[in-house]
Amino acid sequence: MSLIELSIFILIFAIGLTSFFFNLSSILKNLTTSKSALLANELALQRMEMILATRRINGFDQISDPCLTNPSFNVCLMPFGFHPAQVSISPDPNGISKTIQIQITGRGSSKLEMQVWPDQ
Repeated sequence: MSLIELSIFILIFAIGLTSFFFNLSSILKNLTTSKSALLANELALQRMEMILATRRINGFDQISDPCLTNPSFNVCLMPFGFHPAQVSISPDPNGISKTIQIQITGRGSSKLEMQVWPDQ
C-alpha cells in the first residue's frame, strides 16, 4: 500500500466517521425531544384523570380542578422544565355538556381536550 492510498483511506474513513457522529447526535437530540413530549402527554393525562375523579365524587355540576384548591398533590407539581398546566373547564353553548382542556408546555408540550356529559 502506497502513501497516497493510505492518505486517501484515512481521508475517506475520517469523513465517514464524522458523518456517523453527526447523525448519532441528531438521533439523540430527537430521542430527548420525544421523551419530553411523552412526559408532557403523561402529565396531561394524569391531570385529566384527577379532574374526572372529582366529577365522579362531586357530580357533573361540580367539575373542578383539584390543583386549584390543593396544589400540593403530586400530579399538580410539574417537573423541572415544564410550566404549570393551563386548565379550562367550560360549558358548551347549549349547556348540556362541558369541555375540559389541559395544556402542558415547557420542555415538551401536550394538549388534551375532552367533552363530558352529565350521564357519563
